[in-house]
Amino acid sequence: MRGRVDFVTALVPHVPTEELHFLPRDVLALRASSCARGWTTRATVLLRAAEVAAGWLRPGGVVLLELGGDQADEVTTALMRAGLAAINVHRDGDGQDRAIEARRPSRTGSR
Repeated sequence: MRGRVDFVTALVPHVPTEELHFLPRDVLALRASSCARGWTTRATVLLRAAEVAAGWLRPGGVVLLELGGDQADEVTTALMRAGLAAINVHRDGDGQDRAIEARRPSRTGSR
């Protein structure tokens, strides 16, 4: 299956332990699995997910990952290093970065 997948999406842990107290209680209760307990940087798990996902995508395949606040630049760099392009950061209604999308270039260079 490696190199033959059309679409990879993931809601990976992206909130480090030292930032859990910033989350509203209802969010923490509902989304405890998205909290990266024990990770030291916000993007640790996202960076690994970007790297791994890139290897599974076919040419033209897309990866979509949820982001937390200040992770877009670091994850964009990781996606580019992994050979992905057409990177787009999606924002919520408040203008906060919430997801990042990238595409494995097709072999012919077209989208």
